[in-house]
Amino acid sequence: MVSFDVPPLTVKPPGPGLRALGLVFGGIREVSGQIGPYTRWWSEANDDAVARTIGGTKSPLWFVVGDSTCLGIGASGPDRGWVGRCLDRLRSIDEAWHVVNVAMSGARIGDVVATQAPILADLLDAGGRPALVTCCVGTNDVLWSRAGSDELTDAVGQLVERFPSGTQFVTVAGGSSKVGDANRHLRASAEAAGHH
Repeated sequence: MVSFDVPPLTVKPPGPGLRALGLVFGGIREVSGQIGPYTRWWSEANDDAVARTIGGTKSPLWFVVGDSTCLGIGASGPDRGWVGRCLDRLRSIDEAWHVVNVAMSGARIGDVVATQAPILADLLDAGGRPALVTCCVGTNDVLWSRAGSDELTDAVGQLVERFPSGTQFVTVAGGSSKVGDANRHLRASAEAAGHH
């Protein structure tokens, strides 16, 4: 039997920009208040998913890395964001699906490379084989980072190298030139590494 534990997820408090906006806009303050509870909810759900998937039943496992969008921040519940809704779809095909979600609110590409990708590497080293791996990160890099195009290209290259072939990468939403550059780099790097 494979032995593997997902470490408790890190609650990263909102940065100064988001805190300042929260002083003016109640909705931002309310959504920021979801970070701690939603992160703790996913930590508990991860323990159950690992026990079911690796501990004996061999249920298909979906492994998610990324930022607050993966935690459901802004949705009516942690399981009502895009990850929870996609899990519902997967379970409509096969009820045995489970998800391990190691995302972190405020995560940037460097956070995924440094802290989230190693958890997947540990799972793979322990013999766990996720049926699906997704990575949704980059919005915080585009919105809050002063990194130029070359730095972003390097970060995306490091990101895609850390994941097994066939990983599903999600592009960054938005229409700015910085978003366009990030998505071009992501698509090209992912395709070259055998990802989607």
